[in-house]
Amino acid sequence: MRNILQEIEYWSIPGTELVRRLNSNQAKGLSNSQAKEGLISYGKNLVKSNKKRDSLSLLISQFKTPIIIIFIFTAVLSFFLGEKEDAIIIIIIVVISGILGFWQEKRANEAVNKLLAIVEPKCKVIRDGILQEVVSEVVIPGDIVVLKSGDSVPADCLILECNDLFVNEATLTGESYPSEKSVRTSPKEAELRDRANCLFKGTFIVSGAAKAIITRTGASTELGNISDRRCYLLLEGKWGLPMLLMKDVGLNSGFMIPQYTTAALVTENKTLCFPASADSIPTSLGQEDHVSMGSISGRKLNQVLDNLEFILAIELLSACQAIEFRRPLKSSEILESAHDYVRQFVGFAEEDRIFADDIEQIKQLISNFSFVEHCNAFAGKKKIHLNTGFGAFSL
Repeated sequence: MRNILQEIEYWSIPGTELVRRLNSNQAKGLSNSQAKEGLISYGKNLVKSNKKRDSLSLLISQFKTPIIIIFIFTAVLSFFLGEKEDAIIIIIIVVISGILGFWQEKRANEAVNKLLAIVEPKCKVIRDGILQEVVSEVVIPGDIVVLKSGDSVPADCLILECNDLFVNEATLTGESYPSEKSVRTSPKEAELRDRANCLFKGTFIVSGAAKAIITRTGASTELGNISDRRCYLLLEGKWGLPMLLMKDVGLNSGFMIPQYTTAALVTENKTLCFPASADSIPTSLGQEDHVSMGSISGRKLNQVLDNLEFILAIELLSACQAIEFRRPLKSSEILESAHDYVRQFVGFAEEDRIFADDIEQIKQLISNFSFVEHCNAFAGKKKIHLNTGFGAFSL
């Protein structure tokens, strides 16, 4: 089922109206039957799917790693060159290595699954007028959740009622101080950190209490919308896309390495955003002032922006590759135009290859604003409204 709130600014809608749109009830919540039907339609509230592999697929996966493939190739080559003893030894090593790897990974998976079952996140929801505790992964848009100090927010929500509510949103905003929340409607153009009437998945309640209605779950949440997770979702083999966005994955592992790169850069940016005032060494004759810390902050900011351009470039490259695999289906006019513009500089990857040059080429399109200018021009011609607030910045 398509979430009706996915493409609208739900934080600008009064709570009572949002409850009505989601066929919920502020006092009684959803019915149990609505919850069951909604779970089938929306899917589980998971950022990444917990697909469990059977023993056979786990065993086969041990022989798909690049190093094992090289060993197998070496064994075959040795056999054809007459070095049969060497070939047999290599095969024995490969088989033993695969069996040991399979056994270790199987035991590790079993241990992790047992631990996850113990610490499975739960939350309190109102269904059929009864406050009940459920596993967080089964909540759906329209559920009414009750939160108190110490609780983790299970999904993106709009606050219906609250009392002295403060929330730690460092996971999303990097802000170390708790954010004060209220039921006051936020403007449509409000940035994430300014949406005082919203709660987001992955954050937690520092103090106070609240009743809220869930608006987005799983990969649709702000947490699931982080770039490295968007790239990951494209690589899962869903929606008619091949695993790793490549029909025949070779030694370069398709788009796996670019996705790893986005995850690493996002993590590095989180570290770089730690306040300079908290980690700078003594300067200015032992007096930490804003002038001495300014240079440190500026250098870190430049690195964050450079990393961000690489992240956007990899995401754009991955998205264009995915669009090709979805043909003959078409996306919106603006997205098709953006795709065609990128394809003028970087082609579709028919075969597995190293993507460093492709990423660098797209990064240049982002750095010099040519990609943004193209999209703005096309949107203007088609009278499509875009958020162009960043257009005031220049390099």
